[in-house]
Amino acid sequence: MVDYPFKARIDDRAVTIRDAAHFVEDYDKVFTSKVRKAVSSQTYPNLFANWQGVMIGDGEIWFGGICSDETCKQQTVRITAVND
Repeated sequence: MVDYPFKARIDDRAVTIRDAAHFVEDYDKVFTSKVRKAVSSQTYPNLFANWQGVMIGDGEIWFGGICSDETCKQQTVRITAVND
């Protein structure tokens, strides 16, 4: 459930995760304990949403609907950014 490419912060620098292989390789650097804690403690009433998508925590994860066809009648929810 990831939209490639997506941006992540690894060691305080912006990194573009290009594909699934890159994601698997850097998984532990992307989903740090801080990011995992933000996800596990998030509650529905405290989600923040704007034109960029929906934010978990203080911006640790952003996700949103991604068009699956040309008319955008079919959408899937995908992670679009992960920030430690």
